[in-house]
Amino acid sequence: MRHKIKLLVVTALAMVTVGLHAENIFFPTKPGTVLVFAQKDGHGKITGYTRQTIKTVENSGENMIISFLYESMDEHQNPIVSVPCKVTIKDGVMVFDLKYAFVGKLKNAKEKINVTGTPVKFPTNLMPGQSIPDAHMVANVERSFVNVRVEVAMTDGKCVAIEDITVPSGTFNSHKISQALATTMMGSTNHSRLVSWGAPNVGIVRTDTYDDKNQLSSSVQLVEIK
Repeated sequence: MRHKIKLLVVTALAMVTVGLHAENIFFPTKPGTVLVFAQKDGHGKITGYTRQTIKTVENSGENMIISFLYESMDEHQNPIVSVPCKVTIKDGVMVFDLKYAFVGKLKNAKEKINVTGTPVKFPTNLMPGQSIPDAHMVANVERSFVNVRVEVAMTDGKCVAIEDITVPSGTFNSHKISQALATTMMGSTNHSRLVSWGAPNVGIVRTDTYDDKNQLSSSVQLVEIK
């Protein structure tokens, strides 16, 4: 269970590990766009899916509000939970709803989630060698018999390259991002590193997660876009 929750958190966080500038926002901006992502363990076995559907887009350029539905699904693409989220772009800086990073923690729609902290933000015109600000978020999930607290810290972020990456949905020219991730739950902290690729007007297309021994522990890849 701990591994599954961590993987879902990583999936969501991965989608925000990209920068933007006025002409190339690293997130879909066309209402109706649907992206499906497959989650795999370190051995390549599919453990679940996520789907995001763009609902509305307000304004344009460096100041936008993108509303979308984020859905977590099992390995057979049966829905688990869905949560409406927003991406706010102000003066060329992208900021995600804090709850977006923790949707994968919810087991059903009846659970309540309260998220606080510093959201993931990215500078405009992200280029190789440029650093990314740290982020720290805490989620408290109310369940029938217990409250679950998950703390996530993202540090040491940097754009390391611009390169082509091939995933099941195609080949994308992408910004490659590296970040350290510390996830604390039930008194235990897990350290890992995220390596993500984000494409203009698409968003994240792949994220690989490496454990503290530099072994691949999971991968999330864009498998469908329509």
